[in-house]
Amino acid sequence: MEEYRGFRIFWGDSHTNVHGEDVNFPPLTRERLRRIMEAAEQHLDFLMIAYYPFEWYYRKGFLIESCGHRDRFLEDWKLVQEAVAEANRPGRFVTFLGYEWHGDRRRYGDHNVYYLRDYEPLDCSRSLPELYENLRKTEAIAIPHHTGYQVGERGKDWSYFDEELSPFVEIYSSHGSSEGCDTPFPLDYNPAMGPRVSGGTVQDGLNRGYKFGIIASGDNHRDYPGVWGNGLMAVFAKELTREALWESFKKRRVYGVTGDRIKLYFSINGHIMGEALSSRVPADIKVEVVGSHAIDRVEIVKNGRVLYTYCHSGKWSIPEDEDGSIRAKLRIKCGWGPGSPYRFRRVRSKVWRGSLTLSEGRSYLSSRASRSSDRGWIGFPIGGATSRLRHSHEAP
Repeated sequence: MEEYRGFRIFWGDSHTNVHGEDVNFPPLTRERLRRIMEAAEQHLDFLMIAYYPFEWYYRKGFLIESCGHRDRFLEDWKLVQEAVAEANRPGRFVTFLGYEWHGDRRRYGDHNVYYLRDYEPLDCSRSLPELYENLRKTEAIAIPHHTGYQVGERGKDWSYFDEELSPFVEIYSSHGSSEGCDTPFPLDYNPAMGPRVSGGTVQDGLNRGYKFGIIASGDNHRDYPGVWGNGLMAVFAKELTREALWESFKKRRVYGVTGDRIKLYFSINGHIMGEALSSRVPADIKVEVVGSHAIDRVEIVKNGRVLYTYCHSGKWSIPEDEDGSIRAKLRIKCGWGPGSPYRFRRVRSKVWRGSLTLSEGRSYLSSRASRSSDRGWIGFPIGGATSRLRHSHEAP
């Protein structure tokens, strides 16, 4: 699309939670952080680390989550600061320092705070107005997420919102969708925080007249960024640097996907995604969508209602190479556990062995495996006629 000339799409996970030591996670170390960064760099353009300054523990058989400052959080924060600064490679892989903020957990809703620069502070303000006041003193943003939960129960209270400090909102993650109460995707990952109700949804925020971009990202707490199906963030920027990405963050040149990396170009009267405009002439809406599978439909939504729907009425062509072969994507998932969700608390490791054979075909990717440490599943691309897997999993 001509309006996007000079821009490139960069993909990242803006919600990779990193925990310190508690009943479910090992101690936070430089090596553990290095592995997280390396895993992200294999398949993402940028990573926004959200250190999780809370801890889980059991009391009388119930899993409890802390609220408030602990001295060891500052020790973890120093390690995160160093890891983010060391992993940033402009033009190749970009990192941003951040943490998750809950306040007093009674009113404002969860936010992720991100900084443009390295070695910024861990702010444990109890109220959102106080946090906003502190963030205005530096280059920072605060992004609401899983807003569709009940207000006062980790959902977003839209009475407190700053478009400058919150230029976009996370609409989808591993929790599900916070778009609205009657929208296709549910918000049911965490029953203890649910159900989804009106008041804090993204539609509720838009109905108040707020302007913000919309993204999706993981919130997966797995030490593995960019898990397929948990959401990814797309950014239109002119180069892969912190400054260029940050400029696009602030100007809302962003969108989100739930799974595959769909390319989406959208403009109204020549204005691209994220821009605000007023016009007395009819809206000239242009949409270009490029997916890896057949597109089901494209919907134009205005004021919370579907204004227009486009459904492909013809036949989709199947792209072929010159030799008549067809390229296809394969997603392979195997193994789960051992971990506390499956009652394997005493199991420290489990080894899986397997092989995958490709016949009458060619592969184009490397055989390096990507791993997700806490749930014990791994996904790996095919790197030759046969790819063999031997994976040792250390239980949390």
